[in-house]
Amino acid sequence: DLVTGEGQFHYPAIIQDRNGCLQVTFTNNRKTIDHVVLEIDWLEGRDESLVWEDGERSGFTQ
Repeated sequence: DLVTGEGQFHYPAIIQDRNGCLQVTFTNNRKTIDHVVLEIDWLEGRDESLVWEDGERSGFTQ
């Protein structure tokens, strides 16, 4: 799950794994370290299953 809404997000780190997915870590409100996995198809807008009804995708627009 991608974190949405207001907050403080710091110290991002991103690496690409063997499958091509991006592994992202960051601090969330200076209390926790969160981890999300982003698929390239989602980032490039090719995965329509992740498109919201208003046309936006968790912090990205089409």
